Amino acid sequence: VIGLASDYDLLDEIAALIIMKKTEPFVQKLLDRTPRILYDKQRTCSAWKGVCPMRLAQNHTAECRIVIAETHDEVVRYAADELARCLFKMCGASFPIASDLLALRKNDILLGENRHTEALGLTARIEALPKEGFFYCTKEDHLVIGGKGRGLLYGVYAFLEDVLGCRFFTPEITHIPQRCCIELPALDHTEAPVMEYREPYLTECKNPDFSARRRVNGQSVPFLKKHGG
Repeated sequence: VIGLASDYDLLDEIAALIIMKKTEPFVQKLLDRTPRILYDKQRTCSAWKGVCPMRLAQNHTAECRIVIAETHDEVVRYAADELARCLFKMCGASFPIASDLLALRKNDILLGENRHTEALGLTARIEALPKEGFFYCTKEDHLVIGGKGRGLLYGVYAFLEDVLGCRFFTPEITHIPQRCCIELPALDHTEAPVMEYREPYLTECKNPDFSARRRVNGQSVPFLKKHGG
């Protein structure tokens, strides 16, 4: 299990639960210890420091769209699909994926470079990101997740984890909190990998979908075009 190597007692407990195929206690133990063992990082995220300026869903109904460029690659579409899938599992609402040729609406989520992010003055910020870097921020009643290639996909997963509380434990085990409403505070977070190659040589990380969710890469990961190649 990635990120648990320093907690040997917990590893022993989890290993026993996995051997007995008792996945629910396994997930609960991870959830109970997540703040310490999975997020022991120094970050500059301003999440939860301000008021809630925008709402993504209310009473299990989507109040926004996911907007991408009309001309987009497979990574952008996959990132949009993954965000829509997780939001649906969280609140039961379907979030439509819309073209940037349509007029922007309040609370819309903007993914990657498109004409609306350009209008918001964020093109230079996206272009300045290092390889696999990303940011997510709120700007003028919109959530913007910026990144290029796999960086955009990482930005979607980081937002789901850091802000909405999702957890990607294994290829088969994902925790998505259940909510009837999804509201966001003011956000402005930028992140980039310190190491170019992050290859832990675990069987689970040979699953390209899971590797992308855990921001793992390397020669042994069979990434497809939708994962950034």
